[in-house]
Amino acid sequence: CGNSLWCATGGYTCSADPGDPNYDSRFNPENSIKALARLHASNFKRFSDYAARNEFAIASYNAGSAPVRLAVEAAKQEGVDNPTWSQVYAKMTPELFQRSSSTYSSEYFTKNNNENLRKKIAGLGPYVEHIMNYANYAHQILYPPEPVS
Repeated sequence: CGNSLWCATGGYTCSADPGDPNYDSRFNPENSIKALARLHASNFKRFSDYAARNEFAIASYNAGSAPVRLAVEAAKQEGVDNPTWSQVYAKMTPELFQRSSSTYSSEYFTKNNNENLRKKIAGLGPYVEHIMNYANYAHQILYPPEPVS
């Protein structure tokens, strides 16, 4: 199969090889990493007023910024000025996601009483926690504490 991939969403063959007629730049690792960095920077800036901005940016990468923004607003409506990730995640419901984007109202997400949307939301919390744990670990490796003398 080489550099070609079967794209589950579109059902077509795509390639990261610019010489391939099925070339799709989204599958070029260099382009993807640059796009991820731009998106994370944008999401980080969007949530820069909050202590949990990293968690909100990571959740936005996975689920889109609109449902995260709506969940932040829902937490703030309960009098929490600077909500934590846990407080925001608790506000994430299928209804909130469906208000945020028509994507989450598609048949894929709504069939069987929103089964796939419920799975998406259920997986979002652990996803954010895993990425944060990895980031914290990487930070400790890259920037070890100074030895105490």
